[in-house]
Amino acid sequence: MTTSILALLMFAATDPITDEALRLEALRAVFPGMPVVAVAGKRIKVPKVNRETDPDALAGEQIYRVTGQPQDKTEQCAAESVIDLRLASTHEVAIRVYAWPRSSTEFVAILQYAFPGSRSAMSCLSIGMLAHLSRRHDKLAPTEQLVMDTTHHYAITGVQLVDLTGDGIEELVVESNNGGGGAHFSEMHIVDLSRGRIKEVLVENSRVRTWHDDPEEYTLTLDVARSRQRKGTNVCFVKTAFMENGQKFTRPRVSNVCIPTRDNLK
Repeated sequence: MTTSILALLMFAATDPITDEALRLEALRAVFPGMPVVAVAGKRIKVPKVNRETDPDALAGEQIYRVTGQPQDKTEQCAAESVIDLRLASTHEVAIRVYAWPRSSTEFVAILQYAFPGSRSAMSCLSIGMLAHLSRRHDKLAPTEQLVMDTTHHYAITGVQLVDLTGDGIEELVVESNNGGGGAHFSEMHIVDLSRGRIKEVLVENSRVRTWHDDPEEYTLTLDVARSRQRKGTNVCFVKTAFMENGQKFTRPRVSNVCIPTRDNLK
């Protein structure tokens, strides 16, 4: 058993892994063959607009510089300058790694990264990604990935592992912002990890601001207790509405909302 695995077992499943060797190993698995260097004091900058309403959930994480050419069309879009079509080769990456529930050889990583200086299109400002990593023959390797919507995206706004069904197995909840066309959102991705793979069971806008055609503004907050009562058939939220159909409320309107999952989480 490696030192990284021993360090991992000291953490509860809900705690992110802080072992630096394992974090570096995870990055090298996601970006194979590329040099990875920690950048002291470096943080991905969040634009001033929406900074208060859209927190950067990974802002406190170490930033790493990864050097290498884009690996796919999404990365090429984020790395390409709309001015001269040059491709940047430097990634600046924030990462958070968790142990896969009930496993000592599986991990899930949440990554947020951009290509500094690329002057990319608004459709791919930066990239938010989930990666499923498996240890095989004492080496981490990616088995699957899930890329969030990159349109006007600049931050992962929330990350948590929480049991939404009461079965003792935690679901991964990741919020990622995007927007465009007079609208700004944070999408909440609820991912079932109980089947040994990344399976999205619900994607719902959790922070909404629109400015055209009947503007609205509201937030959804997980209602864990009510969700557990539904035993995986629905995920429940507390909805706080600040504006609806162009009408701004003097006091926010609070209501309960339960949304069916794509299939039963259990």
